Amino acid sequence: MKKDSASFLQKDLGDIVYEKKISKDQFVNTHGSSLMVTVLVVVNKKNVEKFRENYMSWLLNFYKEDEEKWQQRTRAMLKNNHNGEEKSAEEVDQIVEEEYQAELKKHQKMMQ
Repeated sequence: MKKDSASFLQKDLGDIVYEKKISKDQFVNTHGSSLMVTVLVVVNKKNVEKFRENYMSWLLNFYKEDEEKWQQRTRAMLKNNHNGEEKSAEEVDQIVEEEYQAELKKHQKMMQ
């Protein structure tokens, strides 16, 4: 592979990873999900071990900083799951709260 710039740090790596120009959707893809995202991460060879050693702590720090937004997203998702059901608003709120508490326990276990 021939370098066509002084440094790969300044080069768009899209043409290295793929043979043709692609949209950014190929690097970050939600696959139609509001909760899951697939991201392509490109790491310099010299930093692969550092990335492997630190990835999980970086991810956990992100999740901790995102806690309030997680709560809002989870409650909204659970409420949307019950749209159109023939239940009163109070019944839906009670069901959502019970489901939220179960999701919260799973989330807290993952964060430990």
